[in-house]
Amino acid sequence: MAWRKLSSRQQEAFDFVESFIFSYGYPPSGEEVAEGLGITSGPARRLLYKLNAKGFIQMSCGDPRSIVITHGREGSKARA
Repeated sequence: MAWRKLSSRQQEAFDFVESFIFSYGYPPSGEEVAEGLGITSGPARRLLYKLNAKGFIQMSCGDPRSIVITHGREGSKARA
């Protein structure tokens, strides 16, 4: 599957999620993504949905820490 390009804001969100997982060993919540990007939870949630739709992350409904990186830094695929 060819990876779709990310907008600069989507790339920023992806980089934040990837860095958070690398630093803490577990995925950020939606609120932590919003806070980390300096935006409210609605736009943060939409960015995460776009990343999910483009295949860069996977999320499970109902679990606030369900983000799994599917494309990115080596070793970041595993959910902590």
